Amino acid sequence: MSPRVRLIALIALFGCLSNPIWSRQISFERILGANKEPENWLTYSGTTFSQRHSLLSQITAANVKSLELQWIYQARSLEKFEATPLVVDGIMYTVQAPNDVVALDAATGPGFLDLFISSGTWAPLLRPSEPRTGHSR
Repeated sequence: MSPRVRLIALIALFGCLSNPIWSRQISFERILGANKEPENWLTYSGTTFSQRHSLLSQITAANVKSLELQWIYQARSLEKFEATPLVVDGIMYTVQAPNDVVALDAATGPGFLDLFISSGTWAPLLRPSEPRTGHSR
């Protein structure tokens, strides 16, 4: 399954879950008006215009040199994979090999949860220092 198909399936999947974090679906009207929400990245290319350009203006030629890394996500896979994440209301949705869906707090990085599609098992993401239970590969 391509990363694009995975991310589209991800939006549909999270819209169907009963957990309050995921219970809201993204309306078609909201996707059509994605250019009015530059803080979100609602589609594979950001908006339906497919320009892959953000209208946010906080980063400029004058301040780009002072940017600093705020957080990093270490995928739990050694397989090569590429994905374009979606950002919806502060949650970054992405995938990791082989078929895992990951939801991260876009501001702080620590995850909300991930889904192992091969087994259908949900597990909360933990910081690297915390033991992981409830799932084995």
